[in-house]
Amino acid sequence: MNDFTPNPLVLQELEKVSQVWDNLIENMHTKSNKDRITSILVQVMLEYYIDRILIINKVDSPKKIYKMRYDSTLEKLKELNLIDNNLEHDLLNFYEIRNIYAHEIEIHEKQILDLVNGVKTVKDPTRFIEKDRFQQVFQIILRQVQRTFEAVLVREQEKSEENTHSISQNNSSFSRNSLRYCEQQFWLL
Repeated sequence: MNDFTPNPLVLQELEKVSQVWDNLIENMHTKSNKDRITSILVQVMLEYYIDRILIINKVDSPKKIYKMRYDSTLEKLKELNLIDNNLEHDLLNFYEIRNIYAHEIEIHEKQILDLVNGVKTVKDPTRFIEKDRFQQVFQIILRQVQRTFEAVLVREQEKSEENTHSISQNNSSFSRNSLRYCEQQFWLL
């Protein structure tokens, strides 16, 4: 007969893990967990916009852009004069917040609040009520990146229209094919 006696230290650790898990599940709808989910989802959107901007500007092949580290993508945006040092700082702050929420079980709200209060592109982030500050500031930063993305799209569309117009003067049937090709390429980005 096999008499297995579990190690008491292992049992204690398992109990701690079980309590942490139960606590996470129980508090799923707390402010902290809403901020956790928001930070991860908004960071996904930020990275999507940044990647699309770099692809549209033909910084590198999409495959290489997707493999770039986040701080490298921000450097490329700065080289293109699409973001300034303040917005880069804020995007790195939010990336750090996302990492904390994504990798830490127990969140120290003061650490998050210090990063949110340290943003440079939002005038006086402390004007927002503390419980809503994270969400408010995050929305402002996301809107700034969205506007940059929209401006890049408009610029590319104008370039495409200029090219299409000059081609149409030469050959109208060629122009229709070019326009279709440009539209296809534009939407493939």
